[in-house]
Amino acid sequence: MTEAYLRLPHINGDQVLFICEDDIWTADLKYPGQYSRRITNGHAVRRALFSPDGSWIAFTSMVNGGTEVSIVRTHGGPCYQVTCSGTGNDVAAWSPDGLGIYIRSLEHSIHGEDTQLWHLQLDLCSPIPKLLERLPLGFGTADAIAIDTHLHFIIGRHTLDTPIRQWKGYQGGRCGFLYETMDAGKSFSELKIKGTTYTDWPLFVQGRLFIFGENPQASLPSSIMEVNLQTKEAIAITGHSDFYIRNPATDGKSIVYQSGGNIYRLNPESHTVQRLHIKCAQSMRHMAPFKVNASDEMTHCSLSPKGDLMLAIVRGQVVTLPLWEGPTRVWHGEPHHVAVAACFLFDARVCCIFQSDIKRPFVVYVEMQQPTTAELTNLKPADLGCRIKSQPMELVPHPHVPIVAIVTDVMELILVDIDRHSSDILDTGEAEGGIFDIAWSADGRYLAYASATSQYTSRLRCYDVKTGKLHDMTPGCYWDTNPYFDCKSQYLYFLSCREYEPVEDNLQMGFSFTESGKIFFIKLKEEASSILQAPPRPPYDSESEDDGEDDYSSSSSDSEPKQRKGRTWKANDVSDIDFHKVTRRVGCLPVGTGNYSSLCVTSDDNVVYVRTPPSSELKNGTVDSDDDDDTIDGVLYAYIPRRKKERVLGKNVEEVTLSMNRRAMLFEDDSGYRVTAAGQKLQEEDSDGDDIDLDEPGASSGLIDVDTRIVLQIDPKVEYAALLLQSWCAYQRRFWSNDMGGIDWSGVYRQYSALLNRISCRSEFADIIAEMLTETRTSHAYWTCDESVYSTAPVLMSSSHGVLGCDCIWSAEFSGYQVTSIVHGDSWRLIGGPLVKVDVDIQVGDILVSINGQPLTQEINPSDRLQYAAGQEVLVHYLKAKKRSDDDSIGYRRYYSFEKREQSPVSSSQQISSSCKDDSKQTKSSKLQSRSKKIIHSVARVVAIKPAKAVFPRYRDWVQKNGEIVSSLGRGAIGYVHVPDMEEEGFAEFHRYFLVESRKKALIVDIRWNNGGFVSHLLLEKLSRQLLGYEVPRLYGRVPFPEHTMHGPMVLLIDENTCSDAEVLAKSFQQLELGTVIGKRTWGGVMYQEDVDLIDDSTLSIPTSSYHPIQHPDIENVGVTPSMVVGILPHHSREGRDPQIEAAVNICLEQLHM
Repeated sequence: MTEAYLRLPHINGDQVLFICEDDIWTADLKYPGQYSRRITNGHAVRRALFSPDGSWIAFTSMVNGGTEVSIVRTHGGPCYQVTCSGTGNDVAAWSPDGLGIYIRSLEHSIHGEDTQLWHLQLDLCSPIPKLLERLPLGFGTADAIAIDTHLHFIIGRHTLDTPIRQWKGYQGGRCGFLYETMDAGKSFSELKIKGTTYTDWPLFVQGRLFIFGENPQASLPSSIMEVNLQTKEAIAITGHSDFYIRNPATDGKSIVYQSGGNIYRLNPESHTVQRLHIKCAQSMRHMAPFKVNASDEMTHCSLSPKGDLMLAIVRGQVVTLPLWEGPTRVWHGEPHHVAVAACFLFDARVCCIFQSDIKRPFVVYVEMQQPTTAELTNLKPADLGCRIKSQPMELVPHPHVPIVAIVTDVMELILVDIDRHSSDILDTGEAEGGIFDIAWSADGRYLAYASATSQYTSRLRCYDVKTGKLHDMTPGCYWDTNPYFDCKSQYLYFLSCREYEPVEDNLQMGFSFTESGKIFFIKLKEEASSILQAPPRPPYDSESEDDGEDDYSSSSSDSEPKQRKGRTWKANDVSDIDFHKVTRRVGCLPVGTGNYSSLCVTSDDNVVYVRTPPSSELKNGTVDSDDDDDTIDGVLYAYIPRRKKERVLGKNVEEVTLSMNRRAMLFEDDSGYRVTAAGQKLQEEDSDGDDIDLDEPGASSGLIDVDTRIVLQIDPKVEYAALLLQSWCAYQRRFWSNDMGGIDWSGVYRQYSALLNRISCRSEFADIIAEMLTETRTSHAYWTCDESVYSTAPVLMSSSHGVLGCDCIWSAEFSGYQVTSIVHGDSWRLIGGPLVKVDVDIQVGDILVSINGQPLTQEINPSDRLQYAAGQEVLVHYLKAKKRSDDDSIGYRRYYSFEKREQSPVSSSQQISSSCKDDSKQTKSSKLQSRSKKIIHSVARVVAIKPAKAVFPRYRDWVQKNGEIVSSLGRGAIGYVHVPDMEEEGFAEFHRYFLVESRKKALIVDIRWNNGGFVSHLLLEKLSRQLLGYEVPRLYGRVPFPEHTMHGPMVLLIDENTCSDAEVLAKSFQQLELGTVIGKRTWGGVMYQEDVDLIDDSTLSIPTSSYHPIQHPDIENVGVTPSMVVGILPHHSREGRDPQIEAAVNICLEQLHM
């Protein structure tokens, strides 16, 4: 039997548990020959831990797209879910008495990744276990807890699986922080451990502290280390040379961990390591072939030369089918080959390019002969003499001979002659963007394409097949794209952004070019007839004929060029293009400026294109929108030159393509894929006057039912091997360093591909590929897929669970949940707090009694009633307090207490009282209860929002609170701006506050918890403005010039969560000497990445270039070091303090001499 891929072990005496096939298994080490036992079945388990006495197992599993915590008895049986908040929960540890569980949770997340530790008090004595109390520890951001005694324990930040969540050899700012307390959490000190570059998985074994760390100078870099708590020295005691140690765990006596799909046990006393040979009888149900929906998995589609067949690539397989009826055919290469590009040749034969292996990355296959109905044809390899070494991005066939033009992902334009078994490189890209948008002329003599000249400019080029010469068609100082010849090669149409029409900014002095694109053309021959001047028409040639078939039928004979059998172009085939001063013969179609795409020209020389209106990059706003809303706003148009008019052909279209004879067009709209007559509008009535159902598949509507007609089964084993190879090849070609940073990349592939035959589900494959990419020892090397399948983050929020945006506690007096605080955010926005909408009157102090008529109890809280309610309107019955509180919270917060607990069983009420602590005086609670005795029954209609959307209003409240603290401590003279990322949201947030706060005498710019992006240079332009003068009006105060110029002190706040482009801003802030930088060393990852879509719709992020500051140390794998190092200890969070903001205010006040 093949060995299984074992992960995430835990141990209790002679019992060991592990995760395999997404379920929990246990094995008895006293009987090494026996098979392990499956405990759960189909729970999608992500982590599991034994209770101290070994009778229970607490585990994390996927529920409704998020992670929740459940418990199950060790011998099996029903599973009991103990969290149901939808906000993401993950088991961290059992309490030493076995009566509670510590979890990491995003329930109070402000930034979407900042997990906090909570304690769940359980009643395990009842026949059905119950959750008695859920309380936060109050220690701020944390992801691990290691308990020695009730007084002595350690809190960890960024201490989970660092080699995978960051990368191997990591030395940046997220190096893992351990905070030690000797007084039950009243105060903490940071443990600064020596001898390791990062600190992972703190574990106490009989009073001794063990960690996982890495020492680059050691013979085995990754090791389990023992820490001397007196000297803070870490000494390695074991390691592996092939795979890293991952996910160590302990029962307080021995340590188990995984490495390379195996489980090992470490004896902390003797430092001996034993591999546990565990048998696991897997069902392999996740490896069974499965059906896919073609419409969701289609990565390419095109038409046959006559437009009667459709070709599609679905999940790496090539499929051809007649449009509305007839059998579907799947085209195969060799086993394990995956199609990356395909097309019809001029004679309707199929040409495919398959990913092969690491020695021959890509091979071209063609159909043996022209298809007939009498004989079944197959694909065969085309011996080209040289193989295609880079992945094809575009594949366009010649209209008359078996030649294809290919653009690869390394910016090469290749011409492949299939019958002559040859391939030639015609051109190579010279700038970012490379070569793209290739198009043949109708006669096949010319090949036009776009070639980038810089990041924002490109030129059109034309290759003459007859002469073998390249000609520039445009100068390369605009963004010119999408060339397309007309049928007679008299004009070359293209799209260009060269209309500089500024649009004024409504919020600040500035302009932007939101719509600069237009449709242009190049007159290729002097004798070509004009397309801007309509020919004379007799009065009987009415406008209504545009909608008929006269234009289509009259030109069909002219647009059907005869097929050439040879490859010689004679003088009478087509007149030569006049390339002399061709760049000056540019005209423009009389259409408005806009965002154009997908330009093509039909057989009757009508120009078809898609125009998309400008829209905000932020989906969440004041309108009802959803993260999963994939609606396309593009409108499909046809411009008719001889009528000089524009006609709408369809709406919600993103792309359109034509058949080779230009008489049929294929596009996708809201209903699906359609094939219609090129340039013609969909008819709503047939020839008999009957209505046509445009949503019914068939020739009348043009709609193709691809999900019914294309039936494909995917073999996971074959696909996983193909995905690993596709990822490896992509890194081999596009990684920022030619030598892969000195890594034996071929050896890495052999090492990790050998594990594929052990996996039994997708999450195990994800574990393998994620670890393989970290071998690059570089930032921004990721593989991402559906988070419900796999994520390096341990905690995931549900996508269907609803939240009300409030905190509440159980009130036995009123048999409901009393609202203790309400999340506000922006009340006018969809993603504002649900309870602060103008039509909702629930306030702090009110009692929630039922939701949708279902009562709430101590065991059933509001979160339990809001499963599957995200985005839905719910009816909340509540008791309105007679006297309302004007505050946002009731004035006290309850935290879990680490005071010594009794070991004997206790009642539920005793457990609650001993595990809860009122940090304020009890009088406040009693006063609140007395105020609420007089109540009024009331009902509210509330729209529950997704947990992920609840993060934003909490973030808004956090920013507002920070601003108030800065204003109070800074005596109104200091402004505060927080930037959450360096993308669209961060750009908006920066301007939301900067335009106001820059008027103050000093400014604090906070880029903590900034995930990076690409707009740092835009923000630096504002922050680095120099004051040159003042405008002094008569009636009001002076205005600085330039506008919004900071002429006082500035402070920049950073921490270990300041990432990527935010680090570039921080380093530039130091280089420009704009002010003081305060906080902690940043993440240390400044690679520029490109995303590649793989065959299963997962995404591969590849670091393709590196950033190096001038005259300053590099940032990659180091981070930006602040001028003043200030940290936030766990007890600061309990106290509601932010020492970093306090330090920033003090610096500003000192420099302002206040």
